[in-house]
Amino acid sequence: MVLNLFLLWGFCLPQADLTSKEVEQAPVYAVALEGALQESWASILRRAEQEALLANAEIFVLELDTPGGEIQLMKRLGERLDSIGESMETICLVQHQALSAGSFLAMACERIMMRPGASMGAAMPIQVGPGGIMPELDEDVREKMNSAFRAEFRSWAELHNRDPRIAEAFVDSSIELKRVSHRGEQKVVSGQEFHDLLQKGETPRFLETVCAAGDLLTLTAEQAIEFGYCDGMATDIDSVLMQLGLSDRTVHRIEANWSESLVQFIGSWSWLLMLASAFFVVLAFNMPGMGAPELAAAITMGIFLFHGYLVGLAEWTEVLLVVSGLIFLAVEIFVMPGTIFTGAIGGVLLLGGLLLAMQDFVLPDGAIQKEAFQSNLLTLLSVFLVAPCLAIYTVRKLVKTRVGSFLATSPSDDFGGPIGKIDTSNLKNLIGQEGVSRTPLRPAGVILIQKEPYDAVSTGDFLESGSLVRVIGKQGPSLLVQAVK
Repeated sequence: MVLNLFLLWGFCLPQADLTSKEVEQAPVYAVALEGALQESWASILRRAEQEALLANAEIFVLELDTPGGEIQLMKRLGERLDSIGESMETICLVQHQALSAGSFLAMACERIMMRPGASMGAAMPIQVGPGGIMPELDEDVREKMNSAFRAEFRSWAELHNRDPRIAEAFVDSSIELKRVSHRGEQKVVSGQEFHDLLQKGETPRFLETVCAAGDLLTLTAEQAIEFGYCDGMATDIDSVLMQLGLSDRTVHRIEANWSESLVQFIGSWSWLLMLASAFFVVLAFNMPGMGAPELAAAITMGIFLFHGYLVGLAEWTEVLLVVSGLIFLAVEIFVMPGTIFTGAIGGVLLLGGLLLAMQDFVLPDGAIQKEAFQSNLLTLLSVFLVAPCLAIYTVRKLVKTRVGSFLATSPSDDFGGPIGKIDTSNLKNLIGQEGVSRTPLRPAGVILIQKEPYDAVSTGDFLESGSLVRVIGKQGPSLLVQAVK
C-alpha cells in the first residue's frame, strides 16, 4: 500500500510541476499594424497565427494605429482576427487611432485597450480604385453602400458583444445618439428610439447628446470605456500584461518578412501587372520566334498570382484556371485556328481565374461584395480591351525597327528581322505572286517576295519557316497568304 502511494506521488508530482512550468513559459504573440490597411497585413496575421498555435500561445496582442482602408480588406482582416480568437485570447491595443475600418478590426478582438489620448470610430465608407479615391457616387448608390456598411458594422458589433448603436453611429452621420435616464437607469439611445419612448408615453430624462445628427461618432479613450468599447487604458504591451497579471510572459513580436514587404510595395499596382501580362501575351502571339515577350508575360503573371497568394486571395485553384486558360488560348492560336470554341473556353477560364484572384468570394453576396465584384470585373474588362490594342500597335511599330532584333533572346531563323518602310499602296500588285515564309506564320509573320520582306497573315493552317506561299489579298499593311500545295 505504501509502495503504491509512493509510486502515485512520484508519477503525479513531476507532471504538475511540468504543467505549471509550461503555463509560465507560454509566450505572448504580438503584431504591430500601423498606417492605412495593407494587403500584406493578411499574410502577417496568418503567419502570426500559425506560429502562435505552434508555440501554444494563449494571448495575442494587436497593436493598432490606422486611419482605415478598403472595405473588402477590412472584412478579410477582421475574419482573420476572429480565427485567431478561436484558439487564444485576442487583445487590441489602440496606440493613437483606430478609425474607419480600424474600429472594425478593434471590435474583432475580445478585449480593447487604448492609450490615453487615443480615438476610434468615424467609419464613413468611400470607394477606392486604381487611381485612388473614386469620384462622388450617385446618391442612390451611396445610400445602398451606406446601408450595407451600417448593417455590416451593426452585426459585427453584436457578434462581439458591443453596443450596435455605437457601431452604426461610427458609419452613418444621420444617426443621433442621446444619453438618457430611463426607469432609474442611464443608457444610450438613438434619436428614433428616444422619439418612440415619448410616443409610448414614457418619460425618459434627456441628459446629453452623445452624437449629433450630421456627425460621425468618434470616441476618446474615456468615452470608449464609458460606452463599453474599451476595457481599460494601457500605454504599451507591458502595461497590458501587468493588468492581466501576466507580467512574467515573454512577448514574441512578429515583423513583416521580405515577401510581405514586397506585397505591400506592389499591392496598389496589381492591375498594372495584369495589363502588362496581357500585353506581353498578345505581343508574343504576334511576334513568333521571340523569347522576351513570353518571359515577361510569365514573370508579370507570376508576380500577380504570387501577390494574390500571399494576401490570401489566390490559391492553386486560381493558378490552375489561369494556366488552363492560357493553354486553351495557345491551342486556339497555334493548333486549331479559327475554331473559336477553344479560344472562348480559354478566355472564360483566364477571366475567371484572374477575377477570383482579386476577391475572397466566388459570387457576390450583398451590396458591398456586389460593388467589389463590379469594380474587379470592370478592371479586368478594361485590361482585356486595352492590352490587345496596345500590343498590336506595338507589334506594327516594333517589327520594323532594330528593337525587335534586340528583344530576341537568341537569334534564330524564326525571327524575321526588321522590315523597312513599305509602300502599302502597291500591295495589291502583289496579289497572285508567290513567295517563301521567312518566319513561321502563326498566323502572322514575315514572307519574302523577290527577296523583299513583307508582313503577312496565313488564312489557313499555321505555316513553318521556308513554306511556299501565294498572296491572295491584303489586310491593312499585311498580305493575306495561303500555302502553295
